[in-house]
Amino acid sequence: MIGGAAAEPASHIRVALEFLTRLWGSPSPVPYREKATGLLLEQLVRERTADYRRILRTVALRASTNRAPRLYIADWLRGHFIKLDD
Repeated sequence: MIGGAAAEPASHIRVALEFLTRLWGSPSPVPYREKATGLLLEQLVRERTADYRRILRTVALRASTNRAPRLYIADWLRGHFIKLDD
């Protein structure tokens, strides 16, 4: 289980970032990596009302040296009407 109200943010963010690095760094998960990334982000911030922007901002900034996951996360945030600068 990732995320949730009782989750310790730093450790869950680290796990999410490691997952994203492996997911976006390999050619085999191409057919489902965007869906998997979206599900991961939803789970990571579920039941988080006070700090979800900080969590998503951290993931967005550290997602990868690869541009593709950063662009996908930016699109996901826009599609969910989440602004990280508030």
